[in-house]
Amino acid sequence: MAQFIMNVPDAEKEAFMEAARLSDRNASQLVREFMRDFIERQRYEAYVRAEVEKGLTDIAAGRVFEHSEVCKKIEDKFARWAAEEASE
Repeated sequence: MAQFIMNVPDAEKEAFMEAARLSDRNASQLVREFMRDFIERQRYEAYVRAEVEKGLTDIAAGRVFEHSEVCKKIEDKFARWAAEEASE
């Protein structure tokens, strides 16, 4: 495991250490949790941005469906699921 050194104002450090103590965790545990959450959030945001770009590319290329087509596909799918549920 690597060591991570950072500079923070004394008041913030003391407040953080107290908050960590009150949550029955140490500062290192909390910082690791914050880092994991930040990484996960960044990966998710990158995924969403990429998916939006794919969608915009599809629109620009004319790969789209009419609203009525989408509604029909959804209705058909729900009908299939209902039929499968009924047959079980």
